[in-house]
Amino acid sequence: IVDPGQVQARGAAQCAAIGRVGQLHDDDGAPEAYLFWRLHRREMFHRLEVTDWVALTPRGHRRLWSTIVDLRTMIEDVRFYTAPADPMLRVLPDPRLEVHLEAAWMLRIVDVAKAIGARGYRSSLRCALGLQVRDDVIAANDGTFTVEFADGRASVSSGGKPELQLDVRTLASIYSGFVDVRTAVALGQLQGEPDALDRLALAFGDGAPWMPEMF
Repeated sequence: IVDPGQVQARGAAQCAAIGRVGQLHDDDGAPEAYLFWRLHRREMFHRLEVTDWVALTPRGHRRLWSTIVDLRTMIEDVRFYTAPADPMLRVLPDPRLEVHLEAAWMLRIVDVAKAIGARGYRSSLRCALGLQVRDDVIAANDGTFTVEFADGRASVSSGGKPELQLDVRTLASIYSGFVDVRTAVALGQLQGEPDALDRLALAFGDGAPWMPEMF
């Protein structure tokens, strides 16, 4: 890890925070990982806040954590945004965590055909789905759509056999991964043929969305 330098910021409460950045390079000098953090000073032990970190390799994930561990004599806790499946969290051999749930995403699909067509999918997925969508606000979304998946993309056309029935709010939750197909069925928000439900789960089962910061 090399440290290009540090910056000092002072907030409205006049509490100083020291910001640092570290980078990890491979044997050829190419970037492998980086870490931005702020040290919030307290009377004795301080809080380390990770503002951004990215690792491209398993070694990078481990090295970023070892950089933080090297500061253990002066910090009491570490704060960062993450998700249950984040590799940066999973690389810890014995994590001891205090979890705080931040605001969940809010997503409104305003154009069903364009939204489904713009999303990426598994390249091996090859199937078709008939969706009957209810939308009491946008008339163009209220109807039946046929979705064909191939080569990591989806093409959408109007009409076809309505294999699955759901409203546009449920579609947004499944589309983003916020709610999985099984949960939507259990809540009574999604109805359809078992085979079609399996295809829907394959198409949109990419896990819950998250971001490494509140924005």
